[in-house]
Amino acid sequence: MPVSIKRIHFEDFETLAADLTPDNQTEVVQLGAGRMSGDLTHVAFAFEPTFGISTGSFSLGVRAAGVLSDTRWSLGVLFRSDGRVLGRQKFGTGDLAFTAPGEERYAILRDKTRFATALIHPAAIQAFLGSSPGAYDEIERRHVSVLPNAASSSEIWQLRQLLTEIIEHGPTLSDDVLAFHQRNILEVVTAPIRDACRYRGSHHPAPNVLARDIDRYLISIARPIHISELCEVFGVTRRTLHRVFDEVLGIAPVTFLRHRRLCDVHAALKRDGPGVTVQEIAHNYGFLHLGRFTAQYRAVFGELPSQTLRRDPRSVIPRAPLG
Repeated sequence: MPVSIKRIHFEDFETLAADLTPDNQTEVVQLGAGRMSGDLTHVAFAFEPTFGISTGSFSLGVRAAGVLSDTRWSLGVLFRSDGRVLGRQKFGTGDLAFTAPGEERYAILRDKTRFATALIHPAAIQAFLGSSPGAYDEIERRHVSVLPNAASSSEIWQLRQLLTEIIEHGPTLSDDVLAFHQRNILEVVTAPIRDACRYRGSHHPAPNVLARDIDRYLISIARPIHISELCEVFGVTRRTLHRVFDEVLGIAPVTFLRHRRLCDVHAALKRDGPGVTVQEIAHNYGFLHLGRFTAQYRAVFGELPSQTLRRDPRSVIPRAPLG
């Protein structure tokens, strides 16, 4: 199974303390009055044991102190809460708290909290941040810190939706699709770290040459491609990639990659015919939220994916007579 999912419902703070993350060594003191309740979900990827993500919520304020992982960086985003971490530093909705392996984190969360925490091995996060020179040095320098307003309300919604879809459909998804969405998760939680770096890298080939090389790479691979993979393969920053795509194609790289996946889905719907469902094919190309996918598909092709699926692939539109 490419992904394993462990769900925990609890009604005491002791369970929260024991199971906050899979690597957890945290002590929790309940601060709010009443009966604690909440849910935790841990997602582990068989193809990438260095990476995992935990998400959950709890109903009352707590003080948590301890080590989230001895071997992996923790990058936590608050979907909802208000409190302090590392003494006086505020930690609220949309903020990112990152902690180096083995470092103690001390946090006070005053009320109901919903969160997600990614755990990733130093070598893996260093590789992911490699296309943003200085980014890994930045988190090593800060070591244990909070970056405010790291995720906007729309990014929080997207991340929550993505985690919901992975938890629901993860065991049926391929390694390629899960790896694509692993990159989506890391893209959100590392964005403020990349933005904190001022160095933008060295000289690169002319935009048209780089765009041609990237396009050849995309054509050679039949799976969802994430923007961070292009940055790693071609040794460019996201800013450079945006400039190249805007100059050569007139659209953002993320938009181009989404159009490419939509075209792959369109071709698969026509090729595979009635023996498959729209959802199966959409999932194969990384579209997990069926409603949002359908709207994007219709905006590009002017019809619903179900209409494409039902169309006879042998049918052609007759040409109007000349003259």
